[in-house]
Amino acid sequence: MPQSHRYIEQSNEYMDLHKWDSAKSTINDIVQISEKTPTYYNLGVAELQQGIYSKKTKSYDESVRHLNKALNNFQKIKNDTLTSISLNHLGEVYRILNLKELSLKSYRSSLFHILRTDNYRQQSFTLNNLANFFKKQQSLDSAKYYYNESIKLKNKHNISGKGKTLNNLAGVHYLSGEYFTARELYLSAIHEALKENDSSFLAYPLLELAVIDIENKKFDRAKTHLDKVSSLELDAKSELRFYEVMTYYFEENKAYQEALEWKGKYINFYKKYINEVQTKNIQDLSLLYDSERKDLEIDKQKLKIDVQNERIRLKNGQLLFLGTGVLVIIVVTYISIQAIRRRNKIETLQARFEGEKSIKTSIGKNLHDFIAPELHAARMKLELFQLKEPIMDMSPIIEQLQESTENIRSLSHQLSPIIYRLEHTKFSTIVQNALIEFERYAQIDIEMRTPFPEQLDALSQEDQENIYGIILEGLNNVRRHSKASKLIFYITQKGNETVITLLDDGVGIKEGKAAGIGIQNMKSRADLLKGTLTIEKLKIGSKLELVIKRNH
Repeated sequence: MPQSHRYIEQSNEYMDLHKWDSAKSTINDIVQISEKTPTYYNLGVAELQQGIYSKKTKSYDESVRHLNKALNNFQKIKNDTLTSISLNHLGEVYRILNLKELSLKSYRSSLFHILRTDNYRQQSFTLNNLANFFKKQQSLDSAKYYYNESIKLKNKHNISGKGKTLNNLAGVHYLSGEYFTARELYLSAIHEALKENDSSFLAYPLLELAVIDIENKKFDRAKTHLDKVSSLELDAKSELRFYEVMTYYFEENKAYQEALEWKGKYINFYKKYINEVQTKNIQDLSLLYDSERKDLEIDKQKLKIDVQNERIRLKNGQLLFLGTGVLVIIVVTYISIQAIRRRNKIETLQARFEGEKSIKTSIGKNLHDFIAPELHAARMKLELFQLKEPIMDMSPIIEQLQESTENIRSLSHQLSPIIYRLEHTKFSTIVQNALIEFERYAQIDIEMRTPFPEQLDALSQEDQENIYGIILEGLNNVRRHSKASKLIFYITQKGNETVITLLDDGVGIKEGKAAGIGIQNMKSRADLLKGTLTIEKLKIGSKLELVIKRNH
């Protein structure tokens, strides 16, 4: 067994656990082995692990560079398995970057190489990747073909994971309108999941079976599937889907009160799920920043040692001019490293917030285009029903539906990027509207000291987006944690500085909250603004202050 094999397993395990510091350290051990013994295999493995690490930490350009180097080394020694693995990862990176042709080419090349080996598990994995690619592109016949090939391989060589592939294949048949075939495949997926004792996966085919039965008005059969799901331990995605299907079940049964309750559960869990995903992403980034800071400390220590060695060398008779030149180079190098790290941090933060903006846009659009109209339609049905059957008082339910619709539209409005609103509305007006909306939604009195400074509307759109994000997060913290009854909001101009202040009369900041993800998020936005954010506990309540220099 090659010396690096143990390190490969360790680094993969650390990456799966999102222990980026440990993963990077272990990968450095692999790189050191490749430097001491620079065989094509060792060099390829080092580049492959660096490529996987870069992919998982969303440094996609770096990932492509490392993976192509790995590919080149493995092709030189004609190692088809590792060539295929490298191509699979390349295909995934290209897919994430929406480079469809390159992604498909990589996946097909990966399949070509792995079919020359007897590594049937990797063959099955590559076939699945191709099927997933075609499913995403809505090339359903191609997706069916590759899923079926993967299933044949798993049957022939007794490879685990057949249930998940059957479930994916069933989904493709459902999208093709082949509901009977889809139902049979979902049943087979359940059978395989039970055989493999994979209870965590079992909910997925059960829920899709329930949908098919609801569509065919087989409500008793659908209820049986849903009851089974309710007894399982669900992950976040299956739990969200469960609430969605339960809502559908009661709507089709015309049990609108129950449907409304399940829709509320769906919306609440949806918001919680998105927040958890965002929190996890921020935590991962925080861990990466910690790792970078440690690297910087190591660089500092190395530089100190270099400086000390240089001084010793000078004392031993080296020319002062030469020593001074080396010191200057070291200092310049150090400053350059710091500048590059600062720039990379800013670029990473900008990319993260751009990703968040894209996700929020999608969520807001779905809430506005689908959920709000559904609630509105349900309210209209109830009003019509009450006209026909005036015996039962539907007004409380109608009012609740109306309130839910308004809350959904409000949430959709908050999630939509302000860049679209800036086309026809001044930024200062958008901020005022957000405060008015918050006052109504959170039931907290707001004292808004206007007019806001004109300089606020003169800032760049990027700065306005970050300021808006900080204001919304600050308001959210007040609503969730402060137990406040009143909030004072004002913006002042002091010379070339714009100062935004939020004061509340709540319980103040609890110990530990100051290091919370929400506040870290605000500080990250303040970094992008090159401003300063301070949050302090007062005798009564707390104070948030953001200071931005106009000429930053």
